[in-house]
Amino acid sequence: MNVFVIGAHGHVGHTTALKLVNKGNHVMAGVRNESEFTSLPKSKLITPIKFDLTKSIQDMTRIFKDNHVDAVIFSAGAGGGVSPETTLKVDLDGAVKSIKAAKNAGITRYLMVSAAGSDNRKAWNTKFGNFPMYTYYLSKHYADLYLHNSGLNYTILHPVALSNHAETNKIQLNPKDLTKASVSRADVANVLVETLSNPKTYKKDYTFSSGPVSITKAF
Repeated sequence: MNVFVIGAHGHVGHTTALKLVNKGNHVMAGVRNESEFTSLPKSKLITPIKFDLTKSIQDMTRIFKDNHVDAVIFSAGAGGGVSPETTLKVDLDGAVKSIKAAKNAGITRYLMVSAAGSDNRKAWNTKFGNFPMYTYYLSKHYADLYLHNSGLNYTILHPVALSNHAETNKIQLNPKDLTKASVSRADVANVLVETLSNPKTYKKDYTFSSGPVSITKAF
């Protein structure tokens, strides 16, 4: 399968790309700047591609068509410490444009890495350190909503707080306390790989943390 990973330079995207090629997929690794090409995993099955989420839908559509993309994974984000405007441009508008471009290119499979709490307005007024999360959660919420109504075979992942712990290949769906739970970035990548070709996960949202259930059994 030809899989386009948007945000392949990030921890989750980078790990997902590597795990996908280990399964025999061809990965188009979308990154914002060509200078980030050197940070990508080295493999004949990984093609680095400059993919700027602030560009037009037409530009994105052309890239998807030119690379014969079968599925899109959105694992990008503006990151912490940026202006609310930048967050909106990347996490909301960039996501929506990529969904529209996927439809224009005839792609039907789309996976979104969102965030636990994006569907709960009470969580939007929290802070991560000194960084207000309101615009981030708002962006994720409305990007998710657009994807819900897109007609694509989507899967939206809502991982809790991310850690750099080693992967366990085990998770807990719908953990009771989202504020105290965490999950490793590597296991988010494992969930992406597991759900990519699983029709049972189409048009569904999953909130999850680390836990006792193997990822294979969870889905």
